[in-house]
Amino acid sequence: MESSVDPRNVPRLAAEAVRDLNVKAGFGGEFDLEPLPGGRNNRVFRLRTGDKELLLKVYFRHRDDRRDRLRQEFEFLQYLWSNGVRAVPKPIAADYRESLGLYEFVRGRKMILQEIQPRHIDDAIAVYLAANLQKKSPQAEELLPASEACFSITKHLESVGKRVERLKGIEVAGDVDADTCRFVLDELAPFWSVVSVEVKLEYERNGLLHEELVFASRCLSPSDFGFHNALLEEPGVVRFLDFEYAGWDDPAKLACDFANQPDMLLSEELSRRFQEAVIREDPCPEVLRQRICCLTPIYQIKWTCIILNDFLPLGRDRALFIQRKERSEIKPGQLMKARQMFARAVDSHGKRGVC
Repeated sequence: MESSVDPRNVPRLAAEAVRDLNVKAGFGGEFDLEPLPGGRNNRVFRLRTGDKELLLKVYFRHRDDRRDRLRQEFEFLQYLWSNGVRAVPKPIAADYRESLGLYEFVRGRKMILQEIQPRHIDDAIAVYLAANLQKKSPQAEELLPASEACFSITKHLESVGKRVERLKGIEVAGDVDADTCRFVLDELAPFWSVVSVEVKLEYERNGLLHEELVFASRCLSPSDFGFHNALLEEPGVVRFLDFEYAGWDDPAKLACDFANQPDMLLSEELSRRFQEAVIREDPCPEVLRQRICCLTPIYQIKWTCIILNDFLPLGRDRALFIQRKERSEIKPGQLMKARQMFARAVDSHGKRGVC
């Protein structure tokens, strides 16, 4: 079988690098690639070699985003597999210089929101619990902090505040850009100022604004975790994907993110089922519960900002890398989704007194 790598399908990727990775994995030098749809940050391919099918990920790199997504994902999956977790793809080989990762090819279908049941939430809980069962082990201690990891309230506020600030620089090249700019300047940024100041004052009064979480209260977070990054295999087995932001983090951040994935907004009942499992594992459960309540509108604002990344230069370059359709076709829908997430933040802020 002749190797076929179309440079239009694999940006900045040399066929030799893929061949070397295939050899490193023990499958020989011959392969064939088929581009797959669906990647948001990376290009993904089905790699056929002999009688094997594998998944090849080509990770997005950018001068304005220095995160090593390949290392985060590959080493976290190695850790999970070494601890018996099979609800995630097996990591096979990595080329850190070329940002290439080779993984088990998971056969399954995307889930839809309406079919998610408590038993599926329990599958996600099982992954979280397994990831943290051996968190005192030397292998766990070597794992990196999660992407945008936050171990104090100050860091949470700084991380989200930077996202809000970046959006103030949206370049206006059309009507939807102008609408988005007005939304950011007239609604999102002022609301962020109110919420962030309230949280800051609350934790300053308690003397906990800058206090970092002790090791026992940190978790190994799958990060960006949920059913938007999952496939359902037959007969009903959930396999979770995409761990490129995983690592050490605040469990409150994980719980907030799990409940607010824009493409898979779970019911309050299902979100709370996962949240309560995370809280039960914490050495100070009521402290964590209050931190989740406090940070919920903060992280809904964060997701509002993430949805609007397509209006920024980094979002433009990522869209070009993954060969996504024209941003002009995407932007109106993204603005609508951002407004919906923002409404959740306003609602959560109004309910904080009943947490």
